[in-house]
Order: sequence, then structure tokens, then C-alpha cells
Amino acid sequence: MRPFGWRKDRLTLNKRESAHIRQALPRIIAGLSALTLAREWNERGIKSVTGVAWRGSTIRAMYFRPRISGLAGRYGEVLRDENGEPVRGRWEPILTEDEQAAVMRAWAPAQKGSGEQSRLTAKGRGYRTTYLLSPFIRCGKCNARMVGGKRRDPRSGVLIPTYRCPSKGAGGCAGVGRVAEPIDAYIKALVIADQQRIESRKVEELPPWSKEKELAGYLSRIEESIRRYEAGQVSAENHFPSLARMEAQVAELRREQRRYDAQVDARRSFVANLADEWEKPTFTMEQKQAAIAKSLTAVVINPAGKGVRFHPDQITPVWREET
Repeated sequence: MRPFGWRKDRLTLNKRESAHIRQALPRIIAGLSALTLAREWNERGIKSVTGVAWRGSTIRAMYFRPRISGLAGRYGEVLRDENGEPVRGRWEPILTEDEQAAVMRAWAPAQKGSGEQSRLTAKGRGYRTTYLLSPFIRCGKCNARMVGGKRRDPRSGVLIPTYRCPSKGAGGCAGVGRVAEPIDAYIKALVIADQQRIESRKVEELPPWSKEKELAGYLSRIEESIRRYEAGQVSAENHFPSLARMEAQVAELRREQRRYDAQVDARRSFVANLADEWEKPTFTMEQKQAAIAKSLTAVVINPAGKGVRFHPDQITPVWREET
């Protein structure tokens, strides 16, 4: 069976299918989830190779597969030659290796202890939020995560979206509740202004990762250690403990490198003309939340007296350090 994006020969590109893959790239980096992309492709009638409906997991696997950037793979892992270099296939790639790496960082699961908002980093893995600020909103009295919901307006009888602190039994204090619309509008205006400010001063690229040479040094020493062991110059008792320590250092450095690359991606993926994009139907809830996450880590709703109208002083935006 041919892979999606290629013709039956599995070597030359299917222009229509590969165009769909490439067109989604900037939106993925800007926050679009695999789940939403699958839903959009199904609604647009974009057929999979087998004709079955797209699923988020299928989309994610397709973008993560080494083939998409022209590399040979087995069970999702890149094949390497005797020198440790990736093996390239004879087929035409759809993405560059850097583009694929950016997608993998955008859809990577949240790291434990990273401090990221758990619900925000769950995008693309089955959880979708209905309310714009659900990943960010916090109670100003007890610091619990507030939840979105609806209540009936006593005057009009219409259901209106709200944010409220959950009950004490659910981990909150039930002491703060506000209508969502003015808060959403205020935060949207803050985020758009912040990103326009960043664009106007033309954010400089971050310098190259400072530990590139250290990582290369460990990889070189690992290769040398393996050669010496295979030549019988080092005993197994000395080789394997040393190898394990070096591999642990390499794993930690690569984790650090991925975090640094994610910062670089975040700087590059600020949405141009965010105010215009925000109102477009194609600018999804995930993209809006990803845009907010580039500027803010939390939105604290402070208590207000009964019947008090909305005022910005009731809201405390918690800005990202970098912005």
C-alpha cells in the first residue's frame, strides 16, 4: 500500500496529497492539534489511502514517520549506517528534516516537571477545551484552576459563558465567578498588543545552542570507546559502565537541546497580523490558546463585589518571563 503523499511507485510525490501535508505545517507549528487537523481533513473530504476517516493518531504518526523527510526508518526509528549517519531513501521528501523536527516538538507530550500548563500541553492528544482561557484561568482567592461553564442570564434568560472557581469538594473555594466574554476580550487585546510589540522590534534569533560541542564530544568518545572494546583493548567490566554514564549524559543533553529548539520555534512562530487571523474560521481554538501561551502563563481572576461590573483591575495576567 502506498503511503499518503506519494504515488503508487512510492518514490514520486502525489502533488495534491503532499500539498495538504505542507499547507498544514505553519498552522501546526502555531498550535494546531493533530485532532483538529484530522477533523478538518474529514470535513473537507480529503481521503486517506484506505478511504477510512482520519484520526488524530494517524495524522500524528504520518508527520512523525522518518519517510516524510526522506529518511529510511523501521518501527518509527531512523535507520543509520555503520558511521551512525541517517540512511536516506530514494523517494522524494515532503518536509525537510528541520520542518519535521519542528512538528515533533510542537506535538511532543509535556515533560514531567516542566511547569507547563497540563491541559494546554495536552492539545492533539484527545483533550479539547471549549472555553478560550481554560488552560490559564486561576482563582484569585485560592489559586485553584477555574472552570468554564454556562449560567442563565436572569434578565434575558439566555445562557452565557462563565468562569467559576469549583466547589471546595472539587479543590476550589467557590468564591469567584465571572462572565467570560469581557475577560476573553481583554486578554485577547493584551496578547495581540504584546505580539505586535515583539514583531515591531523584530525579535533577534537566539544564539546557537551553547552545548553543541559538549554533545559532539560525548558522541565521539562513545564511538571511540566502542571501537576500543571491539578491538579487545578494553574489558567489558570497564567498557559498559563507562558507556552507560556517557549515554546518560547524551540523553540529558539531547533533552536540553530539544527544550532550547522549542524556544527557537516559539520565537519564529509568532503569528503575523494576529488581530486579523484571530477572527478567521481557520484560526482554531488551539491556535488562539497557543498564541496566548506565547505571552502568558496564567490569568488570575480576583474577587469582586456582587453586581460589580467588569474592570481590568480585577484581572492579573501573569506574563512569560521571555516576553
